[in-house]
Amino acid sequence: MYNNTNSASKGLAKKVFISGKIYDTNVLTEKQIETAVQTDLDSLIGKDKVIFNISITQDRINLIFRRNVDYGRADCNTLILDADAYMICGIGLNGFKLPHMWLEPPMNCTYRFEQNEFVRCYKENALELGGDKVNWAKLEIRNDSLIFRLK
Repeated sequence: MYNNTNSASKGLAKKVFISGKIYDTNVLTEKQIETAVQTDLDSLIGKDKVIFNISITQDRINLIFRRNVDYGRADCNTLILDADAYMICGIGLNGFKLPHMWLEPPMNCTYRFEQNEFVRCYKENALELGGDKVNWAKLEIRNDSLIFRLK
């Protein structure tokens, strides 16, 4: 985790799990978190393939991933692609693995699965990895972006 005691969030103070690491929004600024996560995403996925932003309000943390992913006929309101789930969690970054996966991935196949299962696993893993409890989470997925809203 990154530390900087000179900065604190004016929004929701929470230890949040993003791309394989825990970030304390009470200690780090939005810009510091964005820079650190962007560096990791560039390493994991490739430079400029995903643009990351975070927005912290009084009652919510929004993780914003701008990327181009074609969901095809998959229902973006109920399903998530493995690539997006891996990106949010940082699976593969410096060998990172989740303590509890949502399912056993098919060998060398792209797959999609229920958003509810992803959110359940995200909450469980975030807590186990040292993050704060996530009381509510919602995914908003489009072909050009993914927003993960947390409380």
